[in-house]
Amino acid sequence: MLLRETVASHDRIVYIRDVLTRADNPLLTSLIMIDQAIPCILHLENRVNEKVFYTLLAEGMDRYLEGPQHSQKRKQFIEAITGAMNSCVLVKFGGAPAQWEFPLSKDE
Repeated sequence: MLLRETVASHDRIVYIRDVLTRADNPLLTSLIMIDQAIPCILHLENRVNEKVFYTLLAEGMDRYLEGPQHSQKRKQFIEAITGAMNSCVLVKFGGAPAQWEFPLSKDE
């Protein structure tokens, strides 16, 4: 048996043992293991950060919605945010800029 297969079978045995142990104790059946919660926590953090980011974008866009005097400022705002996201926030490995685009509705 290869080492990889041995480790995989050991992990399955530990998982089964943990499930059986939790099934024996009614207090533990409603809980999840910490290693199962980590992806949920990371997903929550990503969603919260995304909500904050899009709320900031929406607040910024509210300043430049109407009037011809705001169209140029709105375009500059969009270009500035897009440039910052692609060159500072979402920079790819090696310094290559990202390909993020400002989220506009289809009619804008």
